[in-house]
Parts: sequence; structure tokens; C-alpha cells
Amino acid sequence: MTNAGNPPTVSKLDVTHGCYRILAGPRGEVGEAIAYVGMRKLDQLTDDTVDAAYAAMIVRLDARRDAFVAQRDEQGLPSADEYREALDATPLIADSRLDNTLHAHSQRANARANAGDLARSCGLTETAFWLEYGRLGRRLSALLAIDPPKDKTVRQLASLYSFATFEAGARPSDLTITLRPAFLEALQ
Repeated sequence: MTNAGNPPTVSKLDVTHGCYRILAGPRGEVGEAIAYVGMRKLDQLTDDTVDAAYAAMIVRLDARRDAFVAQRDEQGLPSADEYREALDATPLIADSRLDNTLHAHSQRANARANAGDLARSCGLTETAFWLEYGRLGRRLSALLAIDPPKDKTVRQLASLYSFATFEAGARPSDLTITLRPAFLEALQ
């Protein structure tokens, strides 16, 4: 494809942009860009060239992200819809021990559980439990650009901060973890 006598533009793109995957390429004489969140098609557009379609999609997705950020609560934490998109874009959840653990956690009264008890009830060692929750928290923190407060205790448990609150116990296994209401709603 040429652009008014200029050298050919990019023919195909497959790019990750935050929670989204953008596929862009030629469609007849125009360029087309399609955005996905996980496996769900989110948006599609055409423009004069592949580069222009890709750039226009970036603008749309950035506007979407900005709208989500504007809806965040007073602590700067996401809405259920924003969490839902981040979860859709997190392949490590589906068909995993994490999915089972989150389900078990969400079924507890007030979505509140002791870390050691929750791990055991899901057939996990505490190490495996912390690996799963830590991986999820780091992924959500990165996708949603959540920066925990500077408090030392919160910093040590920063990976949980993105989706839960916590109360320290005498040992790490005694930590009580409560799923944030918007995160819990996104899991439903």
C-alpha cells in the first residue's frame, strides 16, 4: 500500500497497549485497526492508511483509559468496569489455581479471608498462594497504573493493594485479606 506516492507504510501491526491488543493492517485500499481486551473485540475503525488507523485507535484507547481514570474513587482505585477489563486482559486467571482461589475468596463472608486458611482450603501451599496473589497484584498494578501509598506496611504488600485490603497478623499466614468491593463486583 502506498501513501500518495510515498514509500509503503507498515503493512501489519500486532501491538499491546495497556490492557488492549491492537491488530492493524490493510483492508482493501484503506487501513483498519481492531482493538481487543482479552478475547473480546472492543473497537474497530478504518482510516486512509494502516498507520493512520493505528494512530486513531491509540487515541480512542487512551481516551477510554482517561475516562476510566476520571471515574476512580478518592483513593485512585478503579471502578468495577475498569477492573473487569484488566481481568479480561489477564490470561493467567482463566483455568488456573488463581481462578479457583479468587472464587473461594469471593464466597467468604464479606470477601474476607485469612491467607493461610484460604490457601489450605484451595489445596495450595502458602508459598503457592502468595505466588498466585502476588502475580495477579503485580499484573493489575501494571495494567491499571496503581501506585500504592508510601506507607511501609502497604509497600511490603503492594501487590495486594491493587485488588484487596489487608490486616496484618502475627505471621504471614495470619494476614486477613479482603477483596475490594469494585474488584469483587468485577469477578461476578
